[in-house]
Amino acid sequence: MASTLPWERVRILLLAANQGAAEAATSLLEETGARLLRASSWPAAVVLLSDVRVDAVLALDGGLELAALDLVRRLRALPPPRGGSTPLVLLTLDELPASADDRTWTVRPTALETMLATLQRAAHMP
Repeated sequence: MASTLPWERVRILLLAANQGAAEAATSLLEETGARLLRASSWPAAVVLLSDVRVDAVLALDGGLELAALDLVRRLRALPPPRGGSTPLVLLTLDELPASADDRTWTVRPTALETMLATLQRAAHMP
């Protein structure tokens, strides 16, 4: 059985290139009490993941240099302690193949409540 964490103990890496979207997501997530790290590019995310363990990655697709499926593949290629097995929630309009990954969820940008619920599931929170 997966353990559960309260929001205050959850560490989320927010990957967002668009400053406005990053600020909106930061504001929403800070209201929950989650601990948030931010990266504006994949290389910056890799540096953070090499130093800090996170419970989930939330990627806002708009403006990232990688397509959604490429992001999934690059994250999964990392060693597990550096993020390779970390749950990933993609806020995207892209459709991922069903076989992409069993630790990756996609959420439409218009469904913020769904995004929070998905993050809770991904990080094994109550």
